[in-house]
Formats: sequence, C-alpha cells, structure tokens
Amino acid sequence: MLLATILLLLSGCGADGPASWFDTYIDRMARVLDVDARGAPAVARLPFPVRRELRLERAQVSIDLLDFLALQDCGLQEVVARRNSALGKVAPASSRLVFDLEFLRLAPACLENLSGEAEAELHEAVATAAAQKRAALPAAIWQALLGGAEYREFWSTPMAMSDYPQAANLPVDEVLRKLLGSVDRWLGGDYTVDRQQLEVRLQRLASGDGGALLAAFELQARQLRQLDGMLVERFEAAPLCPGAASARAEPLRNVVTRFFIGAIQAWSARLNARQLELMPLVQRLEARLASGEPGAFRQWRMQRDDLLTRWAQAP
Repeated sequence: MLLATILLLLSGCGADGPASWFDTYIDRMARVLDVDARGAPAVARLPFPVRRELRLERAQVSIDLLDFLALQDCGLQEVVARRNSALGKVAPASSRLVFDLEFLRLAPACLENLSGEAEAELHEAVATAAAQKRAALPAAIWQALLGGAEYREFWSTPMAMSDYPQAANLPVDEVLRKLLGSVDRWLGGDYTVDRQQLEVRLQRLASGDGGALLAAFELQARQLRQLDGMLVERFEAAPLCPGAASARAEPLRNVVTRFFIGAIQAWSARLNARQLELMPLVQRLEARLASGEPGAFRQWRMQRDDLLTRWAQAP
C-alpha cells in the first residue's frame, strides 16, 4: 500500500491522535501567521515490491525412483516423498525451507550409509543435492522469512494508528530476536527446525508495526513540510520573532508551546525511540540474509532506510 495515502487512512482516527494534533497545530499557526493553511505537499512513496519481483526460482536435483526407494534406511525417504508430493510442490516457502533443513540434517548419516560401490551414483546425487541446498540456504531462508505474505503484512499501512507508538506491538521485537537466533543456527550448520514454532513466529511477525512506523514518519514529514512552507511565506513578508514588539509574537509562542512542544514533540520523541528499538532488529535480520535477497528487495530496503533517515530529521 502506498504510504502517501496515510492521511486518508488516518482521517477517521480519534481526536487524540497525531493526525488530529497536526491539523490543530497547522490551523492555529495559520491564524497566528495570517497565511492560508495550504494542503501538505507530497512526500516520497514507498510501495513494497510486488510478489513476482521477490520470487526466487531454484533448481531441484531429481533422484531416480529406484534410488529413492533405497533411501529408506537413512531417513531421507520421507523428506523426499513429502517434498515431491502434490502438496509439497505447491507448499509455501516456509514449508520448503523446512524440507531443505530436514534434508541437510539427515544427509550426512545417509551419505555414510551409501558407501558401497553399487550405491555410488545415489551417493553422488544426495551429495550434490545437499551441496546445492547449503549454497542456496540464505535464499531459501530469505524467501521463507522475508519474501512471504507475513513480512509484506509487517510493512503494510494500518487502517488506524491514533495511539501509535504507545500501543506498538512490542512482542514482535522478541519474534525478530528469535528468528535471528534461528537464522544464525541454520547458517552455522545446525539444521534443526520446529515447523509449528516457525509458523507461529511468522504469524506474529505479520502483526508487527513496521508499516505503522513508516506511516507515522511519513505523516510527520508531510505535515511539518506544510508548516515550513507557511513559515517561509510569512517570514518573507515580515519577521515575526517571540519577544519582539508584535501583536502576533506572543500568540505564536503560545501556539508552539501548547500544540508542538506539549503534544507533537513528545509524540515525535516516542516515535524516534520506537525506531531505535525496532529498526536495528529488522536491519540485522535483513543483513544476515542479504546474500539471498532479490535485487528488487535490496533496492526497496535501501530506499526505506534513506527515507527513514530523512524523515526523522523533519522536526
């Protein structure tokens, strides 16, 4: 969803939300400055990459049916059967990752069993498959954790956020830490995985506040840019300084103190604090899997980080 629509989405928020605070502040400033409260100028848009841009195709190593039957003594038969079943072929990326991890976990013992001369061809096929899966593991993990619907939902713009970031989904921070721990284990050669636990963590990841964070910073940048324009317009006509002999100087100070310092500035500080909590975890996870990410996602995350840096300077 485009972040530029956030103001429309926030139009139904309660009177105590940041959108309402900005509306009130802009209206009061327009009166004090005696300028028109023009609409907020547009800021950069940041759509999440479309699904087809994030899809990674991976070659599969086929194992002959008779050879497949010989795998039953080393535990790979069930894994290969599930992966090649009708459901396995259409399984989501998280399930395919589980298949790959189980294959890599069981492959060493299987290769030890396939030590006879008659099994040399099957040994080579399993060894080749394991090598390819190890090489492609960062991409497989990326596809499961960051390329699916859950991470897309994590970055989606909420329909309402009047109490954000006070009501931020802090449990998602722990989910990100757990996922980071799992990624470190998998890339380090420990291929154990709990399928159900992984799915639960992905579901909780989907409820995170990445999109709310972006939307809040976009709102702040948009509204403060509008205020900048109003101030420039007024100061080009004549100075208006608190403490000067001006009928509008004291009202100006009162408006800034009450509506900016009293509400918006405190909210902005909380927003910055939430960014410092959430984004290091997000960026660590993304960086750990950067070798397996598609180019479209790399471009998106670099643009996102650049926008957040600039938006955070708006106050």
